[in-house]
Amino acid sequence: MSAPRLESPNPAATAVPVYLPLGFIVAGIAGMLLLVLALPGTLPSAAVYVRHHARLLVLVHLFTLVWGSGVTLGVLHQMAPVILCAPLHSVRLGWLALGLYVPGSFLFALSFRSFWLAGVIAGGVLVLAASLAFAYNIARTAGSARERNVTTRFLVPAILSFAGTLALGIAMAASVRLGAGYTVTKGLLLAHLFLGGAGWFTGIIIATAYRLVPMFLLVHGHGEGAAGRILAVHYAGVALGVAGSLRGGPHGAAAGALLILAAVAMWARDLASMWKKRVRPPDVWMHQVPVAAAFMVASAAGAAACAVWNAAQGGVHPRVMLAVGVLFSLGGVSVIVLALLHKIVPFLVWCHRCGDAAGRGRAPAMKDLVNERIGTVAFPVFEAAVVVIAAGVALDEVILAQAAAWALALACAFLVHDLIGLIAPAGALNIRRARGKVREEVR
Repeated sequence: MSAPRLESPNPAATAVPVYLPLGFIVAGIAGMLLLVLALPGTLPSAAVYVRHHARLLVLVHLFTLVWGSGVTLGVLHQMAPVILCAPLHSVRLGWLALGLYVPGSFLFALSFRSFWLAGVIAGGVLVLAASLAFAYNIARTAGSARERNVTTRFLVPAILSFAGTLALGIAMAASVRLGAGYTVTKGLLLAHLFLGGAGWFTGIIIATAYRLVPMFLLVHGHGEGAAGRILAVHYAGVALGVAGSLRGGPHGAAAGALLILAAVAMWARDLASMWKKRVRPPDVWMHQVPVAAAFMVASAAGAAACAVWNAAQGGVHPRVMLAVGVLFSLGGVSVIVLALLHKIVPFLVWCHRCGDAAGRGRAPAMKDLVNERIGTVAFPVFEAAVVVIAAGVALDEVILAQAAAWALALACAFLVHDLIGLIAPAGALNIRRARGKVREEVR
């Protein structure tokens, strides 16, 4: 029996030129590969000394700007018109954002390797300009929206948090350059982490999960009441954490971290409720969503514990904070991004190259464009490696963490193999092979 074929895609999903979101995604994948390849060599010294560590700062910004944010901006150029039921305000602004963001994010991240101030400033200006163009484009798109849902409500504070993260990053760099006191710089750094980690990344993951999980698993009848409460609790925690950090009071930051933990736990519970109502069985990619949610809860609990301990005792070892960051960045964010890219990229490529053949028995199913058997093996290796890296860093077992980092790099290479093959011009070969498979099934 042949695999089920999807109907023609929503016109709003195909109105954006395919190479606009794919441009961001390609750059993001390149950044992720650089990150995992450089990680083993960075762990020995990063586990001992975190603050102002050059190679660690490179990896942090490859994750935050190039991989995490770059892929998210690309996906939102495609998803926002579908979520908002409105055409993208300006494709030209999208191309402008892509042209500024990709070189700017790489320049900004890599300039930390030698603390090249001119590169950091130039990259920061490009990223900020691109982000403003993106935010304006999405805001104008939202202004003409015909539908308001929980994802829409999450988008606004998440994007504002992204802009605030960039602003605080610039302020922090200026404070270091001008010789501001340690207390000022530390407050800006903590506020930067609250806005970036919780306000932007966690907020946008929750937002997209509420849209994509019901879409891919055919979840019906799940209300948005819990999502509204999660939104209120989560961003109250972000606001409290940012205010407490800037004022220099550890108790405000601890209270904000506890509220964020509560919100993430509420989301994980609501996600489990959605999971029970699914009609379509999850494939290997969707099976990673609960795993990523578990990493998100674990990292939120770790961050809250660090904040409470800091408020009570006045200090947390940098190794512990780095371990929590590993769980969040590589476990929570990267797992769900890699998983959903295996749903989104085939959709974009399928619409671009096979949409005209839909309904005439000549188009392959989107799931035929990626190898699920690789995901079945590579994801458990990737996720186990994240746990071992975090444990090795926290316990100062550097050799163990390095070995796990190499396993993570290998698993990551396998996971992005199909995606690169689809995005590259040679990806047409993948399509032809899949079409040949369809023709054999039809015969």
